[in-house]
Amino acid sequence: MREPSDTAVLFTGADLRTFFQERVEDAMRHQRAPISQETGCYLTSLLVDQSHRDEDPGPDTLVEMQAQAMASPSARAVNLWRRMGDHALVITGFFHEHIEQRRLSRSYYTEMGAGAYARLGRLFQGPGMGRIFEELGACFPAAAEVLMEVREEAQPCTDDDILRLYEQYCRSGSPRIGERLRRLGVVPVRLPVEG
Repeated sequence: MREPSDTAVLFTGADLRTFFQERVEDAMRHQRAPISQETGCYLTSLLVDQSHRDEDPGPDTLVEMQAQAMASPSARAVNLWRRMGDHALVITGFFHEHIEQRRLSRSYYTEMGAGAYARLGRLFQGPGMGRIFEELGACFPAAAEVLMEVREEAQPCTDDDILRLYEQYCRSGSPRIGERLRRLGVVPVRLPVEG
């Protein structure tokens, strides 16, 4: 068995939860995200679960998940709606480059994920999980932005990464990306992008 290197970071379950919780809270604060602490805890749990998750058998696409959820009994439907919302949120927030590289529509993931969470909010109705799912449905883009910042802050940043961020800022004008550039010591100026 290989010995871990000095630079390897090993997390226990509690350490990983603390790691993600601190970053989610920081991102929510930086962005002044309209997300409650309870929903922030859900985002933390989602990230921890994703780090331990094996692929489940089941539908692969959001459309397949939606079709099965609509045709399933309520207990199975709840699991499918949640899986659909979580999948769309993780892809939109944590793996947004995947969407850009494949030239997929970010709005498609946003609509499908927000719709799945809104459906869950109606199924649960009331405080607790119902309120969290309602909030995720209503604030899906903000939750995705929080996950984007968590991912960006957890990654080391090379010169190429900074250039890529600057290009994204020029295309989108995103305040979140502008703030990230400022924290990296770059004063963003939005110039028109050719093409």
